[in-house]
Amino acid sequence: MRITPIGRPMALAFAIACAVVFASTIATAQTWVHPGIVVSPQQLLATRTAYQNGDPTVGNQVSKAMASSYGSTTYAVQGYYPGGISQCGSNSNPNHGCQAADNDSNAAYVQALLWYITGNQTYANNAMNIMNAWASFRGYAGTNGLSCPSGTDCSNGPLQSGWDAEKWPRAAEILYYGRTSSGASSGWSSTSFTSFKNMLVNVYQPVIQNGSGVNGNWDMTMIDGTMQIAVLTENRSLLNQARTMWLGRVPDLFYLNAIDGSSHAASPRGNPSWFGQSIFNSSTENVNQETCRDLTHTEDSISST
Repeated sequence: MRITPIGRPMALAFAIACAVVFASTIATAQTWVHPGIVVSPQQLLATRTAYQNGDPTVGNQVSKAMASSYGSTTYAVQGYYPGGISQCGSNSNPNHGCQAADNDSNAAYVQALLWYITGNQTYANNAMNIMNAWASFRGYAGTNGLSCPSGTDCSNGPLQSGWDAEKWPRAAEILYYGRTSSGASSGWSSTSFTSFKNMLVNVYQPVIQNGSGVNGNWDMTMIDGTMQIAVLTENRSLLNQARTMWLGRVPDLFYLNAIDGSSHAASPRGNPSWFGQSIFNSSTENVNQETCRDLTHTEDSISST
């Protein structure tokens, strides 16, 4: 996941994790529980209860989310590039709908959270408007059979697909399955919900479900996005595939001397560069595959892991 400053897209999700502490156990699910991505129904309820009871920590984070551009009650959908196909080159250059995708997916999640916590229908309507607009998105040039304009760069399309897929499903989960404290639904119709799910499956899933075989920030983003689509669509086979990929990729993402010995673990796909990292012993414990590249990409891979 692309790292952004606290108080921006994922601020409220971070507050949920920090303000209300839960012990989580990873287990094989027998039934699907929704909302079930990143935060559980119990965590969402506990956060809302804390907010309603005046908890200052939660209240402060909710206020920050409301004051952010993503949480504005007047948020306007930015939408995909005209024609339904956006284009993202290296470092988002060209930036034809890339930043718009970041902004809209961030806003959809924050607005859905604010609706659940406050019960303000305006937030639900905003989240619905965003996701309904993106339900007809065709994808990024250079991915999923979409041609890349001659002489231009489309290299970041797969990564942007992963970033998007880490946020759209969690927003959809809360908006469709969540209920306010009075028991009211968001009003998002099953038809619209299905259209949005179909877009995720047809546009994003084929691009990210097999990973990239390159750097950890790409692979972990794609694996995370695949897991989220699997939960939203209740696709157990896809979830198991993503889980297997996660278990295979993480050992090569972090060096652990006691386990790996004199070198890092081998990657299950491709041969990712360690960017000049040549010392593997107890003094370099926990070094990341991209640490010697820069800390921004290292943070991205850790965030998605």
